Amino acid sequence: MNTGMGLIWIAGASGLLAFFTSLLYFLKQDKKFMILSQKLEFAAGAGIIIAISLLVYHLVGVDTEYGYVFQHSSADLALKYRFSALWAGQEGSFLVWTGFIFIMIAATRFTRAGKVLGETELFALMKSVSLFVASAFLLLLVLKNPFSMYYLTWAGVPEVTNWNLFAEPFVASYGQGMNPLLRNFWMAIHPPLLFLGYAAFTLPFAAAISGLILRDSRWQEFATGWMRVSWFFLTMGIGFWSLLGV
Repeated sequence: MNTGMGLIWIAGASGLLAFFTSLLYFLKQDKKFMILSQKLEFAAGAGIIIAISLLVYHLVGVDTEYGYVFQHSSADLALKYRFSALWAGQEGSFLVWTGFIFIMIAATRFTRAGKVLGETELFALMKSVSLFVASAFLLLLVLKNPFSMYYLTWAGVPEVTNWNLFAEPFVASYGQGMNPLLRNFWMAIHPPLLFLGYAAFTLPFAAAISGLILRDSRWQEFATGWMRVSWFFLTMGIGFWSLLGV
């Protein structure tokens, strides 16, 4: 069975349900919806983190039955580049970005502003908007799954499946490897820093939208800290990019 593909589907369903239940909590102020939403949010986030770990395992092991591995990893690559192949393509980049979004959402409840505003309508709506953004990324991952797998059709021609969990895998004899432009130490650091910055921007965006809808100026208290986090990681990412000399 294609475990990674199944994990993406479970995370996608859990994330979407987490969004709807968080919205129900905002509308009805019934704490049972909040508790359910938190559990579903945890399930979605855990599913994505496990999927990331599994994809790294396949990239390092050069398991070429997976389309993403075939396109971005190969046996002649150094171990560090097999690992950084995780964000060498669009599907892997979306996977990492989504994982960071869920980590950031989970971290909100431990911040000072999160503790102060945690029981307010503003925080409830902000959580819903954040989960809506995360759900959109999960939908992209379902449609463009990093665990899509090669299999042989009845005519003996290898094709890629993005939906069949039980397809018999077709293992290619080699992987295409990473784009030579990405085989650089600084390129192994630059992209994840940018994804951290982009993920952190989700929260100020959600706070601003919620503040506009509710006409609650306290959104700035929440957004300010996360804007600084985003600014820090984006600046670091640009700084490491400058070291490439390109």
